[in-house]
Amino acid sequence: MIASKPLSNAPLDPSVVIPTKSPLNTSINKVSPVLTSTNFNNITPLAAGAKSTFTYPYTSAPEAFFGQNIFFSATIKAADGKGNPTGTVSLFDGDKQLGDPAKLNSDGTATFNIANLTIGTHMIKQAYSGDDTFATSNNTFPEIVNPARTNITINSSTTNPATVGQNITFTNKVNAIDAGAGTPTGAVTFYDGNNKLQDVTLDNQGVATFTTTLGVGKHNIREVYTGVGNFQSSETALDQTINNPLSGIKFDNAISANPVVVGQAVTFTSTITATDPNLGKPTGKVSFYDGDTLLKDVDLQDGVATYSTTLGLGTHSIKEIYSGDNNFASVTTDPIVETINKDSAKITTTALPDTSNPTSIILKTTVAGNAGVANPTGVVSFFEGDKKLGEANLDQGVASLKINLTPGKHTITEVYAGDNSFNTANGTLDATINANNAAITTTSSAATSTYGQNITFISTVTPGTTGISTPTGKVNFFDGDTLLSEGTLDAKGVASFTTNKLSTGKRNIKAVYAGDNNFLTITSTPLNETINPISTVITATTSNPTAIAGRNILFTSTVTNNSNSAGNPTGTVTLFDGTNKLGTADLKNGIATFNIANLGVGKHNITQTYTSSDGNFNNSTSAAIGETVVQGVFNIENYLNLLVDKGSNLIDLLFDEKYYLANNADVAAAVAKGQVKSGLDHFLKYGEAEGRDPSIIFSNSLYLIENPDVATAVNKKQFNSGLDHFQKNGLYERRDLRMLNFDEGWYLASNPDVKAAVDKGQYRYGYEHYLKFGQQEGRNPSPDFDEAYYLANNPDVKAAVAQGTYQSGFEHFAVTGRSEGRGGVAPIPA
Repeated sequence: MIASKPLSNAPLDPSVVIPTKSPLNTSINKVSPVLTSTNFNNITPLAAGAKSTFTYPYTSAPEAFFGQNIFFSATIKAADGKGNPTGTVSLFDGDKQLGDPAKLNSDGTATFNIANLTIGTHMIKQAYSGDDTFATSNNTFPEIVNPARTNITINSSTTNPATVGQNITFTNKVNAIDAGAGTPTGAVTFYDGNNKLQDVTLDNQGVATFTTTLGVGKHNIREVYTGVGNFQSSETALDQTINNPLSGIKFDNAISANPVVVGQAVTFTSTITATDPNLGKPTGKVSFYDGDTLLKDVDLQDGVATYSTTLGLGTHSIKEIYSGDNNFASVTTDPIVETINKDSAKITTTALPDTSNPTSIILKTTVAGNAGVANPTGVVSFFEGDKKLGEANLDQGVASLKINLTPGKHTITEVYAGDNSFNTANGTLDATINANNAAITTTSSAATSTYGQNITFISTVTPGTTGISTPTGKVNFFDGDTLLSEGTLDAKGVASFTTNKLSTGKRNIKAVYAGDNNFLTITSTPLNETINPISTVITATTSNPTAIAGRNILFTSTVTNNSNSAGNPTGTVTLFDGTNKLGTADLKNGIATFNIANLGVGKHNITQTYTSSDGNFNNSTSAAIGETVVQGVFNIENYLNLLVDKGSNLIDLLFDEKYYLANNADVAAAVAKGQVKSGLDHFLKYGEAEGRDPSIIFSNSLYLIENPDVATAVNKKQFNSGLDHFQKNGLYERRDLRMLNFDEGWYLASNPDVKAAVDKGQYRYGYEHYLKFGQQEGRNPSPDFDEAYYLANNPDVKAAVAQGTYQSGFEHFAVTGRSEGRGGVAPIPA
């Protein structure tokens, strides 16, 4: 056996609970812990910063038997007593791991159940894995396994008593006490006293059978299992009687009552007399059996044996066996069938008041048998109609149950389910429950608030009478007759409701308690709650602050409020140009949009006014935004008007520095050499007189072709150039203006349908067709500009054309794209 004291000097942890799970409690032992430290052998060195630990091992049976289930546990404790180690513990038999690692529970303990250790001494090691905080530790201790204990559970003979010469078969079954050890093998030796009768080998069930005859008298038959391998020896004995049938007997048996009820005693009487009175009275004993089960051996007194007992429910085959003596043979009677019935039960119930709650009662039900010989057991169930109220177990025939009932009259049915000894039984009880009044108060977190602001209403329901339980159940909150929310009372009788959805105006808030099994319903005094509208802000934007006449302009109105919880304002927005109403649109998710195409040329003061639809939001008006509408560039008449508006700064609109230098290499070289300051400087000093074009917008040669009188005047030196005439007279005379990038001959050659229309006089020239239709149809104005290429490579321009901001990609190119450096045609591959 392992000593019950620690195996080392390390301190035992007094907090470790030692389970008592072994049948050999005297062997329960707590083994010494191991501290992770360099002072101990076979201990893993501490990791940097890791905390030392103790391993407290435990075995339920330090000295066990083969096949016995052994409970091992390991408790891991921090050496400084601080913190709770986690991780796993592995169990080893020497170097062999036993099972999977076990995870530490919340107490730092890992457990193992092992039943397969072989006979001998085992060095058991428990190894803790460590974790992020705690170091590993282990402990090793001996575990002794002895051969399995055995017993002989069947020890019988076929006939006892028997007569001389009668064969008797003795049967023994040898079992291992610990089920895990398996079935014993080897042999059983049969003895009559100390006289050896026979060695018999156990079969595969552990059974040995031996048949023989014995002489008259009593024989002490011993069966000795010698033990083999993993099993210990064991021994048992029985007394066998052999009679000499010298004379016959008369065997009378009687029973006191049949049938009887469970718990009622019955008396069996056996009277044995000799058929030859001269032989005297038989002696010995009578054995009473219920089937094959021995009830009692009773010695004959003056030839009579009496046995009283109680029997279980059902039928019983009672037989009586006289053992015989030296003068009289053994005799067995024919069985008597004794019937044991269930006893009928009677049930009575009373209702007792519950002093802690007037609406509770305590039902006390007593169930008794009519024979009065035992207390019924089992369960009593309580019902009201088909509704089960609860159930209670009988204790000494009494079951009690506390129930809560609603106010009013109730008929309670008690149902006893019966048990092995008693039949079922029913009973009824009428009970009247009086309800309690409740009180309710309701408060608001803010009597006046703004729409969208959170308001919390709190209702407290208390008993109308002190000393009883707190009301439970539902509290419903109403705004007038409109249900706002359903609340549930907490353990203190309080229900709350928070909302930000109350409409503006005067609100009438009340709380209605629905009552429960103990309390009546009640409505609170209404609260007057004022909800004011929330302020709004309207923000107006335009898709194009400077738009071309006749094109759609998208105005967007965004209406917001001062609280995210109030949601999006609803209602309408009205768009104004000054005082002129342009239209009204509904808000969708706080946004309204307008597509306006009928604003006249000039500057416009645009405002937007929000009107609430539900009164929860205040109306508001946006700040004014400026919108300028100009005529389309390619409308000659309108473009001329635009040029007139430029006045003395006309050259700023007509001259393009980049274009001028790109199309006049000699000028670009002169600028690079510093001979002139810029292209504009050269144009004003020389280029205009030389007939050079200032930009893509104005073609001097085309202007002179279209205006022969101007060409004559220039030849006469009345004007320096066509541009000089255009600035001084032509602009105000509304003379035609041609774009340099438009190639009339190429356009007609590339568009035969247009040439045919010009030939018929439908258009004066191809340029007129391009201005009115060609650009919208995507036709190219010259080989120097590709409409499809320009739109494909400039998605922003394509979107602007789709929205109607520009009539074509060429219009954008002429107005801004050229100056932005955008290419009009695909570059020539290198």
